[in-house]
Amino acid sequence: YGGTAPYIPDTQICCNGVVSPPNANLTECCNGSPYDPRFNVCCNVSITHYMHRSGMLPSSCCGTRAYDTSTSICCDGQIFDKALGKIMSPSCCVDVGYDVTKHTCCGSSILPNPHGTTEASCCGSYPYDRKTELCCQGTNVTIPASIPKYKAQCCESNGVYNPDTQLCCLGNVFTKINRYTSKCCGSAMYSSRSQICCDPQPLTRFGLNSACCGAVIFNTTAEFCCEGRLTPKTYTQSDCCAGRIYNREENICCRNELQPVGVKVGFSRAECCGGRCYFRGPQSCCNERIYMAQNAISCTGSS
Repeated sequence: YGGTAPYIPDTQICCNGVVSPPNANLTECCNGSPYDPRFNVCCNVSITHYMHRSGMLPSSCCGTRAYDTSTSICCDGQIFDKALGKIMSPSCCVDVGYDVTKHTCCGSSILPNPHGTTEASCCGSYPYDRKTELCCQGTNVTIPASIPKYKAQCCESNGVYNPDTQLCCLGNVFTKINRYTSKCCGSAMYSSRSQICCDPQPLTRFGLNSACCGAVIFNTTAEFCCEGRLTPKTYTQSDCCAGRIYNREENICCRNELQPVGVKVGFSRAECCGGRCYFRGPQSCCNERIYMAQNAISCTGSS
């Protein structure tokens, strides 16, 4: 039945409650109208007559028009001819068809591929050859012949390097002297075995006790660095509190104030509980309050 009217399915079709006149070839509906799918296509609720030269119907619509996907390409409602080998590997660039083996769509512009390549991608606004180049921060950089493609990495936008044998230090490429001790210090390479990096430059070590105080190297056995300022090391256990050097065996810095450390418990166990000193073990700190450990006070407030 078509709605409330009977019909014969072998020779008729019901489209939106309306039965078509007897015609065995009208087998599809398009926006309520019957049509013969051998010679017509329903594109965007419109019946379009189309017959390919081979007698085969196209397999797709482009807007309200039918087209043969073997000979054309649809780009944003526009049909472009692929005939005569002009578009062997078709694609769309906004509303224009192009051949990806010859051109690349970067942004909304169709640009020629780099010479000799059929595998191009966009690097910024321009195409590059994925086989021989890397896209480094929007710049096409050629991979040196000495670097395998699968090893190549960008050194910022300035070059390409092999991390197995080279270093990239702020855009500068260096060949490693030693695989393990060659490292970067700012834009320079240095040996961590004989030098120390006191940013922004490497300096020669004068022993195992070498350290940096800002950009200056110093001997930790003779001097102490307190907030970027070197002072003579007057205490065996020196530390820094609000820009002042102090004896860690006698005091502890809590909230930029020195608190005395007693002699009954080793200084290494002294810690801060808020602005006061306490000894981890015999005492406990909960919510900046000090309790004797035997009271078994937990920081959740329960006993």
